[in-house]
Amino acid sequence: MLTLAGDSPEKAAKEAADVMEIETALASLDQPHRLAANRRITTHLHSGRFSKAGARFRFQYLLLRCEIRHFDTLNVATPNFFKAVNDLTKSEPVDAWKSYFRWHVIHGTATNLPKAFFDENSHSS
Repeated sequence: MLTLAGDSPEKAAKEAADVMEIETALASLDQPHRLAANRRITTHLHSGRFSKAGARFRFQYLLLRCEIRHFDTLNVATPNFFKAVNDLTKSEPVDAWKSYFRWHVIHGTATNLPKAFFDENSHSS
């Protein structure tokens, strides 16, 4: 997908490794389904701004851009996930995150891109 987007094979391989590293790290943070289904474990109501758990992530900006209306409380089912993502944003280089988000944009829009992207996405999914 990244070579189709114009990267050299060497650069695409490096970016793919970065994407895989971040994906693997994020997957390791996911809670098992049996824990996620337990409301007692996954109820963490926050009032006001939810920013402490994801200090490096601007949630207010995201909510505004997604046109989410005002709310007084927010249930953050997995606050430890956001803390861990916050730590991951510190440990992974900015270029790795750029590759991660770039790949997700390409992957997510492959059906709207030239046929070669669609075909490659179908083979890699």
